[in-house]
Parts: sequence; C-alpha cells; structure tokens
Amino acid sequence: MTTPSAVADARHSLRALGAVAWEHVPPAELPGVMVELERMRAQLDAARVDVAGLLEQSGAANDVGWASTKDFLTAVAGGRKGAGGGLLRLAAGLEGLPEVRAALREGRLSSDQARTIVNRVAQLPRVDEVRRAAARSFLEKACDLDATDLDRAWPTVVAEIDPDGTLLGGERDLPRSERAAHRARFLALTPDELGGVWVKGYADAESVEEVKAALLPLAAPVSTEPGACGGVPVDLAAGRRGRPARSPGVRTTAATRAKPGRGCGMRWSSSAVAPRRPRFSPRPTACARG
Repeated sequence: MTTPSAVADARHSLRALGAVAWEHVPPAELPGVMVELERMRAQLDAARVDVAGLLEQSGAANDVGWASTKDFLTAVAGGRKGAGGGLLRLAAGLEGLPEVRAALREGRLSSDQARTIVNRVAQLPRVDEVRRAAARSFLEKACDLDATDLDRAWPTVVAEIDPDGTLLGGERDLPRSERAAHRARFLALTPDELGGVWVKGYADAESVEEVKAALLPLAAPVSTEPGACGGVPVDLAAGRRGRPARSPGVRTTAATRAKPGRGCGMRWSSSAVAPRRPRFSPRPTACARG
C-alpha cells in the first residue's frame, strides 16, 4: 500500500467516527472509547512528527515556496505561532530516543509526555547510554503519570541514573541561583521577514562572559590606522570628538559597522537618565511682617 492511499484510508476511517451516535453509547463503554481515541491521536502525532522531520531534512517545504518548514507546519495545522517549531524540536529530540518514538507510534505515550521526556533528557550529558537510561525510566513512570507529573518526576529519574552524583555533580555544586540560571539558558534567532533577525536569549553570568569574550573583538574591527576610514577617531578618555568624557551614569554601546563621520570601526550610542525636575515651582516663603 502506498503512502497516499494509506493516508486516504485512514481519513476515510476517521470520517466514519463523525457519523457515530455517541449519545447512544452505553456510559460504561465511554471510558474505553476515550482511551482508544487518545491512543489514535498519539499514533497520528507520531506520524506527524515523522513527516515533519523528513520535511526539514529534505527542504520540501522550501521547494513549494515556503520560507521555512516551521512556517509551513504552523500554517497547515492552523496552530499558534511557534507550533511548527515545537513539532520540529520534538522530531529532532526523538532521533536519539528510539524507545520513546516507538512508544508514541504504538499509542502508549502522548505527544505531551514525549515532549516532556525529550526536554528533560536534553539536560543530561551527551552520553547515549545515560540518556537512554533516563528515557526508559520515564517510560516506566509514564504509565501512571501525566505530562505535568512526569516532569515533576525528573529529580527521581536523576537519582536513579546517577545515584552517586558523578554525572551531574558539577552542576549541583553551583549555588542555587546559578544552577537555576544555568538550566534556564536558551538562545532564539527569529527572522523578522524584513531583512533582520531578532535575537533573544538568557544565560548565566559565566556563559555570558564567554560569549562577550568571543564577540567583543568582532564588535569594532579596525584594520587601518585610526582616521584612515574618514571618520573621527574616538578618545575614550576625552569623549567623542574632543567632548568632555561622559559621566559614569551614561551608557555607551558599540555597533559592528562604521559610518562616515563617525568613529573608525564602530558606531556609538549613549543614553542617560536626567534628573527629574519638579512639575511646579515651590511656593515662595512668606516674609514675616514687621
């Protein structure tokens, strides 16, 4: 049976569900019916995940005029912005977890539970044995826990796969605030469809210092002598163009390209908060009469 015919047969079978008189189903049978429907939805989600991953790998959505695969998936699903990206992240996360993918295909695991497992396992070291052990522990608990409770079972899973704390000991040694920031780190690059890209992210202070150390040398590249590009050299001690140096409350940032008439190799911008003035002048003090 070809893939299009299999999809057509599945749609025909699902169409028959719309003709079922559910109000005539005995109440005692409704729980079992709901269980089967949820299993069917999980199996359908597994097929969606498989097709989404293949779309991303082949670039077929781009070939038919879409800017990205995630935009195509969001459009055809009619979901909220980001739904397509979430499906692609789930497909990518399941590539290294064959047991979780198999459970989703068999309808033993919901897509929400699979997404929880993928997100948690991604926090572990990149060791296949360790990640698969965590996935197996999650699958055992998924029989009795929903996605929320499965996520809360993360400390138990870690204790099972790493009872001595040797794998995650380095992170546990960090202070609580730093550990929370380390786990919450992320980076998102979102094109604005106007030629630019929105950059959004969060990280702990140590990681940010590493990023700054890598990017700051590129923020103001100068390959010639100061002033050779036609701009005005900047003296950080005296301020721009001979002006007095800024007060400590003024914030200065450097961009990545220069413009004629500005400092060589960088563009400067500053902002400062001026002291607030009273809206009304204070009333004059009445003079004492003699």
